[in-house]
Amino acid sequence: MKKNYFDISDQICENMRKKGLFLKEMRKSKGYTQKELASLVKTVSTYISAIETGKRSCGKYLAVKLASIFKCNYEEFL
Repeated sequence: MKKNYFDISDQICENMRKKGLFLKEMRKSKGYTQKELASLVKTVSTYISAIETGKRSCGKYLAVKLASIFKCNYEEFL
């Protein structure tokens, strides 16, 4: 069965939501606020919030910075 556009779109949204929850869990496990984490990776807290809620995806540059902070593979955030 061929997947349609909406199935693929739903999968992408679900993946972004899961990655966002992963970031939120990692951030909280280290005791960082969104503002503190944003400062560490040189971005704004609203961007961190948007990633955590699945509204935005994380680019490779930011993923590498996050992986360095959380001592994990950057692909966890992509």
